[in-house]
Amino acid sequence: MRFPNYELSEYQARHNPKAKARLGAATLELMSLDQVLALATPEQRGEWQHLTLNYVSDRGSPELRAAIATNYQGLTADNVVVFSSATEALFCCIHAAVDHADRCTVITPCYEPLAKIPESIGASVKAIPLRRQIEETAQARWALDGDEAAEAIATSEHLLINFPHNPTGALIDHAQLATLVTHCEASGTRLIADEVFRGLEHSEHATLAPVATLTARGVSIGSLAKPHGAGGVRIG
Repeated sequence: MRFPNYELSEYQARHNPKAKARLGAATLELMSLDQVLALATPEQRGEWQHLTLNYVSDRGSPELRAAIATNYQGLTADNVVVFSSATEALFCCIHAAVDHADRCTVITPCYEPLAKIPESIGASVKAIPLRRQIEETAQARWALDGDEAAEAIATSEHLLINFPHNPTGALIDHAQLATLVTHCEASGTRLIADEVFRGLEHSEHATLAPVATLTARGVSIGSLAKPHGAGGVRIG
């Protein structure tokens, strides 16, 4: 199998080092290690200072997985697998779940790997584009056509979503997510959610529940990079 090229990554690799300003950066202001340690309790600082650089479980250390699980209501460390990045998690998840004969539905536009990884396996990918809508306030927004999504889910083994959405910033509401979950459960469709921007909503009431907490067919992929400004952290 030949791994696909990601055009955006190649573009950034060529031009980011020369750019005077990055208007498209999708992360918070970065933190130094001193700033991170300043947030730690004395006990946590002691754990850091005595941490050994030893091998841990392939799934990630039990302590780390347990800490991550506290952000996912009803889940435990057994439901968590740690990767070095969200992109690696997405790559492994799709390769573990998607067969070459499967049909995948992807909300577009999207982070390239969401569509290109299934395609590289040989799966068919159906794109459901967000539609530009004009609200009563005359403001435009990007929205998901629920009927179009439901029709696609009914004939797909996998639905791949990303909310808050990259690159538009669009966000579905709680009822729309619940409807997607219902359709996936009815058709036996696996729901893979790229949730790396979760926590950056303008209102905490708009924050969606992780799909892994809503259905046994859901997979949530989170990240330290976008909501915490810690993209340089790589955890084995």
